[in-house]
Amino acid sequence: MTNQTDAKPTPLPGLAGAAAGAPPDVATVRAWADALALAHFGLRFPGTVRWAPRLRYRAGDYTPATRVIRVSLPYYLRYGYEETMRILLHELCHWWLFRQGVHHREDSPVFQRLLTAHGAPAHGLPLQRSGGRRLRLYVCPCCGMRYHYRRRVNYACGRCCRRWSGGRFDPRFRLVPVPGP
Repeated sequence: MTNQTDAKPTPLPGLAGAAAGAPPDVATVRAWADALALAHFGLRFPGTVRWAPRLRYRAGDYTPATRVIRVSLPYYLRYGYEETMRILLHELCHWWLFRQGVHHREDSPVFQRLLTAHGAPAHGLPLQRSGGRRLRLYVCPCCGMRYHYRRRVNYACGRCCRRWSGGRFDPRFRLVPVPGP
């Protein structure tokens, strides 16, 4: 008889490719989802699993209408295999409840109990933001009024346009970008 503490967990399919640093292909992530669904719910996941390279503010999401689980590729690249598996399990908990006909929210007691029972996280780890978008500084060439914008703009100074050209756009008052550090 073997001791439970001596038993080593069997790695899920495609783990060798995941350890190399490059993200695994979609078929491998699909195999991860199937293995997790079988282990926790006794069924294979019938939907689609994809990487989401532009998903930056969430670790993953599940769309019940199309049965699609999207997993954040930046999240995987930052936190790796284990944390991505936890997020995949979280999304599979959404799938399981929708499959049971239970419509829920993230904070519903039913969903929270299911997450706790399966060891899935309620929230993913935070993805570090780049420090926010920088503000661009523009100056009116006529009056020196300073304007701050998040984007590049092609505006004119409102004060000078109202004063000298009846409120209409005048290229003489086009804002000039100030070079940043």
